[in-house]
Amino acid sequence: MKTIKLGVIFLLVLPILAFAQVDTPSAGLTPDSPFYFFDRISEAIERVFTFNPEAKAKLEISFAGERISEIKIILETEGVDAKGFDRAESILLDNLSRAANIINKEKGKGKDISALAKELTDDFDAHKSILQNAFKSEKESLEAKIDELKVKIKEAVKAGDSALVELFNLKGLRIQKELLSDKLKYHEEEIEEYEDLIEEEMNAKEEALKKIAEAEKKMSEIVNENMKKGINVPVDIVAKFNTAISKAKVAYDAGNYDEAKNLAKDAKKIAAIGHELAEKMKEERESDEDEDILGDDASKAREHQLETDKKLIELRIEGKKESMEEAKHEDEKAMEELKKQMEQTMEELKQKQEGSYR
Repeated sequence: MKTIKLGVIFLLVLPILAFAQVDTPSAGLTPDSPFYFFDRISEAIERVFTFNPEAKAKLEISFAGERISEIKIILETEGVDAKGFDRAESILLDNLSRAANIINKEKGKGKDISALAKELTDDFDAHKSILQNAFKSEKESLEAKIDELKVKIKEAVKAGDSALVELFNLKGLRIQKELLSDKLKYHEEEIEEYEDLIEEEMNAKEEALKKIAEAEKKMSEIVNENMKKGINVPVDIVAKFNTAISKAKVAYDAGNYDEAKNLAKDAKKIAAIGHELAEKMKEERESDEDEDILGDDASKAREHQLETDKKLIELRIEGKKESMEEAKHEDEKAMEELKKQMEQTMEELKQKQEGSYR
C-alpha cells in the first residue's frame, strides 16, 4: 500500500518536474504568463499532500509571499496597470483567506493556536514589508518622471514651443500614480482584514503591543515621507493621533489589552486620514503650479479631472471583478486537472496490479 501511495505522488509530481525544465525567467512566472497555470497546479498538489493543519496554514502564507514577489516583479517591469497585477492580488487575498480559515477551524476544535497565529503574522509581516517597499519605489519613480516632464513643459512654454506630447504624457503618469495609490489603499485594507482574523488568535498582550507598534510606525513613515516633499501632515491630525496612541499605551500598561488594541487601531486610521489629506494638499499645489505654467489650458484640464478619475475608477472596479473571477476559475481548473491526474494514475496502477495477479 505504501508503494502505491509513493507511486501516485511520483506520477503526479513528475509532469510538474518535467515542465520545470522549460527555460523560465529567473525571477519566476507571473500571472500574465501563459504557463502560470502550471504554478497553480503545483500549488494545488502541495495542498493535497499537506495534511497537518499547522503546515497547511504556513503553506498558504508561503504562497502569499510568492504572490507578493509576483506583484513586485509586475510593478517593476510592466507597471501598475498590467493585467497580471489584479490576478496576483486576487490570489494573494485567497491565500490569506485560506490561512485564516484554517486558524478558525483549529480554534473551533478547542486547540490553543496563539503561538501559530503569532508565527504566521510574523512571517507575513516580512513579506508585507517587501510589498510596501515595492509600491513606495514605484511611486517615487513615477513622481521623478512627473517632475522631469514638468521641467520640459516649462522650457517648451518659455520657448513658445508646443508641449502637447509632454502634457499628454504628464496626464498619463499622474493617472498611473493615482491608480497606484488606489491599489495600495485597497491592498492595505483587504490584507489588514485577513491579518486581523489571524491576529485575533494571538496572545492578547502581544496583539495589543503589535497594533501600537504598527500605528506608530505608520504615522512616522507618513510624516517623514511628506516632509521630504515639503508637506506637513495637518497639525490637528497629528494631535488626534498622539492622543489616541497615548490612551492605547495607558490601557496597555493597565493590562486592558483589548482596549489598547482598539485604540491603536483607531490611531492607525487617523494616520491614514492624515496621509490622504497630505496627498490632497500636494495635488492642490501641483494643480496651482500647472496653472501658473499653462494658464487656461491647465484650468480646462483641471475641470475634466473629476470626470476622467470617475471613468478610471469604474474601469478599475470592473477589472477587479473580472480578476477575482479569473482567480476563482484558475483554482477550479487546477483542482480539476489534479483530479484527472489522480484518477488516471489510480486506473493505471489498478491495471498493473490486475496484470500481476494473472
